Amino acid sequence: MIGLCGAQRVGKSTLAQAYAEETGVKFVATGASTTFRRLGLDPKKDYDFATRLKLQKEILRDCDALYEKSGIRFITDRTPIDFLGYTLADVTRENVRGALDAELQRYIADCYACANRHFTTLVLVQPGIELIEAEGKAPANPSYMEHLNALMLGLMAADTLQSDHYQIPRRITELEMRITAVEQAVRKSAQRHVTKMGLLHEEGLVLH
Repeated sequence: MIGLCGAQRVGKSTLAQAYAEETGVKFVATGASTTFRRLGLDPKKDYDFATRLKLQKEILRDCDALYEKSGIRFITDRTPIDFLGYTLADVTRENVRGALDAELQRYIADCYACANRHFTTLVLVQPGIELIEAEGKAPANPSYMEHLNALMLGLMAADTLQSDHYQIPRRITELEMRITAVEQAVRKSAQRHVTKMGLLHEEGLVLH
């Protein structure tokens, strides 16, 4: 199971679709529009952090169900690391206190648990491609993208994350080269899994 992480407008969906077409792996598209509609919220509107956190919890729940029914061989264009990055981007010194802070900590744990449960390989797609405004796309805001990218780099470095994780260097912007980078990440992940299973066999920790 392969998950592409990254800020808005970095080319995750385009890359996931292209990888799927080239390899035959199923592409699982994710989005929050259905969740917004179900909750009666407007995706273009800003909300207080409590409402935002409620929304993000519902997005995580919807995507968790989507990942669950997608099987064991797929690539998707958003992951719990993305959801967590967007949530933390809204945190300030004053807007998360008391019970809300405890709720956020539970959400953080839930995001990592979901990522660990569903993904063997996570790949961070960093900013780098040319930004062009387009209908139906999030606004091209380089500063916000950098903020999200920095958050996700940190989130992927946490010991809590058990999935293998990699990042595509910024200099790699051509689609074919990005596809190759994802293929390399998947191969490394597979090799690590084989090595780990071999060590477990040697130590007698694998049940037959």
